[in-house]
Amino acid sequence: VEVGDAGNAAITIGGTSYGQVADAYRIGTFEVTIQQYAAFLNSVATRPDTYSAGASLIESLYDSRMESDKNVVGISRSGAGTEASPYSYQVIGDGNRPIAYVTLFNAARFANWMHNGARSNSDLELGAYALSGANSGVLTKSDGATWWIPSEDGIGRAHV
Repeated sequence: VEVGDAGNAAITIGGTSYGQVADAYRIGTFEVTIQQYAAFLNSVATRPDTYSAGASLIESLYDSRMESDKNVVGISRSGAGTEASPYSYQVIGDGNRPIAYVTLFNAARFANWMHNGARSNSDLELGAYALSGANSGVLTKSDGATWWIPSEDGIGRAHV
């Protein structure tokens, strides 16, 4: 949907300002689904990790609670995560439900993947956000981003 009225005044609630729109933009009307996130995981599952300093960033995109939490079960993972036995992700049940257990930085990697064409070779670390392996700090939307995580004002700046 179109979010317009660029340049409108913010509304102040409890001393905090909300709703100011600097530029008109479009935003999805639904949350990212289990099926969409599983497609993302399968697309990048065998990618080498150039930023790993311990646990792999690619491996960290999946949270085992996506399968084990009976309230939100949605994606199972099989395979060993090796070249001989790469990870494979399968949707459990209704794939049109919203995905759960995704961190802000994993959502930013999903946004980068979408921004860069949603292909297996799409960059996860640059695009809508410059991440370079980061999993904490401040996210600031890059100029020219076509997909990003909106804030209350749609400006794409988020703190962890």
